[in-house]
Amino acid sequence: MDERRTGWVLIVVLVGQLVYLAVQGARAGQTRLETVGLRLLGPMARGVASIPAGFQDAREGVKLRGTLLDENRQLRREVEDLRLHLLRLADVEGEMLRLGDAVRYPTPPAGRIRAVDIVYVDHTSWLRT
Repeated sequence: MDERRTGWVLIVVLVGQLVYLAVQGARAGQTRLETVGLRLLGPMARGVASIPAGFQDAREGVKLRGTLLDENRQLRREVEDLRLHLLRLADVEGEMLRLGDAVRYPTPPAGRIRAVDIVYVDHTSWLRT
């Protein structure tokens, strides 16, 4: 049990030193030994310092995934509603064309319709129509 405790103490001390080196960063007046130590231990210190950011990114990823799944469900429902609406409109259009054919009403060509101003409306002819 003493060997395990000693190993854990050593690990904690090393991690503490790595964090200390990461916090200290580059400063003026370093010795060559400090420069070599920072260059050797710098990548490990950056790795230790990036661990909390990794957890935060993972948490945000899970939250984003949940949001995207909800949005996806909502969009699928909306697509289904729009498809039903399109089917209803197509049915109404078919009904309109069928009724137009029944009374021999020709469908006007799309390019020949013009908008005009109404100059005179005879209200008395409505009663006789």
